[in-house]
Amino acid sequence: MRFPFGDFPVSMIPRSLWLLPVLAASVVLPVPVRAQEPLAADLESMLGTRISSASKYLQDTKEAAASVTVISAEDIARFGYLTLFDALTTVRGFYGSQDRNYSYLGVRGFSRPTDYNNRLLVMLNGHVLNENNFSGSFPGLGLGVDMEQVERIEVIRGPASAVYGGSAMLGVVNVVTKAAEQDQSVRLRAETGSAGYRLGVASFSEVFDDQYELSLSTHWFDSTGEDVYSAAFDDPATNNGVAEGLDWENGYGFLGTLRRRDLTLELSGTSRSKGIPTAPWESTFNDERARTRDGRLSAELRYETRVSDNAELVAAGFYDTNGYEGSYPYEAGDGGLYQDENEGRWFGTRTHVTWDASPTSRLLLGVEANVNQKAHFSARDEESGVLSEYDAPFTILSVFAQNELAISSAVSMTLGARLDDYSDLGTSVSPRAALLVHPTRNTTLKLLYGEAFRAPSRWEAYYEEEDYAKRNPDLSPERIRTTEIVLEQQLTAGILGTVSLYDYHMTDLIDETIDPADDLATYQNLSSVSAQGLEVGLRGNFSNGIGGYASYVIQRARDMKEQAISNSPSRLLRAGIHLPVLSVGTAAVEVLHDQERMTVWDLPCPPFTIANLTLSTNELFSGLRATVSIRNLLDTPYMIPGGWEHAQVGIPQRGRTLRLSASVGL
Repeated sequence: MRFPFGDFPVSMIPRSLWLLPVLAASVVLPVPVRAQEPLAADLESMLGTRISSASKYLQDTKEAAASVTVISAEDIARFGYLTLFDALTTVRGFYGSQDRNYSYLGVRGFSRPTDYNNRLLVMLNGHVLNENNFSGSFPGLGLGVDMEQVERIEVIRGPASAVYGGSAMLGVVNVVTKAAEQDQSVRLRAETGSAGYRLGVASFSEVFDDQYELSLSTHWFDSTGEDVYSAAFDDPATNNGVAEGLDWENGYGFLGTLRRRDLTLELSGTSRSKGIPTAPWESTFNDERARTRDGRLSAELRYETRVSDNAELVAAGFYDTNGYEGSYPYEAGDGGLYQDENEGRWFGTRTHVTWDASPTSRLLLGVEANVNQKAHFSARDEESGVLSEYDAPFTILSVFAQNELAISSAVSMTLGARLDDYSDLGTSVSPRAALLVHPTRNTTLKLLYGEAFRAPSRWEAYYEEEDYAKRNPDLSPERIRTTEIVLEQQLTAGILGTVSLYDYHMTDLIDETIDPADDLATYQNLSSVSAQGLEVGLRGNFSNGIGGYASYVIQRARDMKEQAISNSPSRLLRAGIHLPVLSVGTAAVEVLHDQERMTVWDLPCPPFTIANLTLSTNELFSGLRATVSIRNLLDTPYMIPGGWEHAQVGIPQRGRTLRLSASVGL
């Protein structure tokens, strides 16, 4: 099996990657290059330059046709976020789950256990990171990007398939990394902490000859973890429910960017291995052979330019590969071992043009082609050999269009749609519409409507196993339809208040079931979910260094029988404040409260409240900075629902953990 791990030898990279520069150049070279100029004045009053994820071009958050949150680099540093998962679980309407193997994100009351985040699209500088077998993304340490390299995190709630296609059902998260510094910058960082945690980071950036921008970053991490107690296995035969030394995790990641004027080459990769202390899938409890391994390698060549006074072009060619291995013992000692693995490989192009057709109209037109050359899965055990195997390559051809019209200085309207044609699935059309009203300079009212879809994953459509499961390639896409009203009010010069009221309906949700005709497990479009919610949020920063955020969410998600769905808290509270400590640094405190969640076994995981504390210094001398971060400050015991594969009522989460960090600039 080919994996994106190790030293990335040249022989590992398929020949298709070497065609990437030629492929991208063939798209972009015929376009004339002109100097960038300001937009038409009338339209510029409606469109700012803050984020790019809502509509694939830069605009102020209040002009985006979506409910948006931006987490800045300063917030990441002040609150000590180690991973994307840490940052997103503080966002209004988001909540997290951790099963001691992977991290999962819930959005607006919906988070199916073990869905691998396949209804949320995660991007790195606009490059989609969701893999092509389970359609999943990994916001934990497996993301592969050190958070110190992040300029901002753009969070777009609600359906976004009209711009991005499949999997953008609940929202889009775009991680935007920092540009190279004008002066040469070398930074080294070391961290240590509880549970044997260690991390090392090295980064370099410089601008050469005023035209070449180079940024490089690499990091390595390791943790021995902690012993994990599970009441479901509390028996002398299973070590009294204690899994010893199985919560370990290690890996590395890298990111490299080279930019010359309008052309950018970006390479990123990651490798992560994790021990499993929870004995999922009826595997043997407290067996050191239980583990998973994941990795990816991504490359993109991107061309961005203004082709005329009123038009901009973005064109890119990309290549991605992804790998996974899992090991699950099902007999004690040196007995049976179930192993599964998958490998994905895909490449393609994406091109879009933003055209200010008139002083009051901005048109977005785009095409994409995605060739999924390999989507392979296999499973085997020592007794029976190969149990299951498939390779289900596919292609996606997409076109999309959107028009943003400034009806007046206070009113704008957005209409858009995207068509995605899957080679083995057919065509899906995703529309969106928005009306934005600015009754005053400090007030924005957004009326939003959108539809989105998730294509069946390769696993759901093609997994089969003799005498146990059969494939179902006739699955239909899952679909969501969302209506939302957002009020954004600038309360003072430093505080923005947001109130959002939403309603969504999911249909054709894919579930595993038993076919009574042959008693075989299979996936089918079986269920639906309806949800309504009210979100209230505040974010602010003042010139004296004090700032923070707060949000309170009431949400209600019900299935087709009007019963509460699993892993769906009805209330969420998020609050954080940071303030300067003399002239030395910053102190930041967060409080996160989740209401009760039901497990897939219809048993409750009680509500919990945790607090986090982070103390960080300003740059002291020789570029030295230091951080002390304590997660779960009060050592609150709490559990999170697992999936059908877990015997536990809930998965126990980490208690109080300490992290110490020191970095220096050279």
